Amino acid sequence: MLTRVARVLLVITVLMASGCTNRRALFDGMVPASATSVHYVDESRLNIGVKFRLVSSPNSYQYVDAVRQKLHSAGYTLCNKSAITKWVPRPFDPREAAAPAFWINELYASKGYGSFFLVRVDSIPAVNGLTWNQKFVLSEQIIHDGKQNMANIREFCD
Repeated sequence: MLTRVARVLLVITVLMASGCTNRRALFDGMVPASATSVHYVDESRLNIGVKFRLVSSPNSYQYVDAVRQKLHSAGYTLCNKSAITKWVPRPFDPREAAAPAFWINELYASKGYGSFFLVRVDSIPAVNGLTWNQKFVLSEQIIHDGKQNMANIREFCD
């Protein structure tokens, strides 16, 4: 009897782990090998994210474009109303040092609005200014059928 219970628990564990692995596969294609401080966040089976840092050329779209291409191939489309798709000055607290800092913020939706994907990238110059430190925050939220508030979604997505 115990072996049967152990087998059932093993199958459940494998299925749960494979669900997380499949969802993480989308992110794994977005996290470059040169990324540092990679941290996955699994808040629930409906919400998953990853944070990481990169060094790039000033205001480089190299890594941002790779994320955009991966999202496009996964069936996501940009919610134009919510997106800041170009590097713009980041809002900052006036008490902070006024070092130049720039950000990109984009919200993507799957067909039928069953899931949303947020891309946020902050970029600040390194000491020499020839390279920039980019901090990526990527997250996906799955919405159950019938749970979408279409009035709110239309405020952000076309």
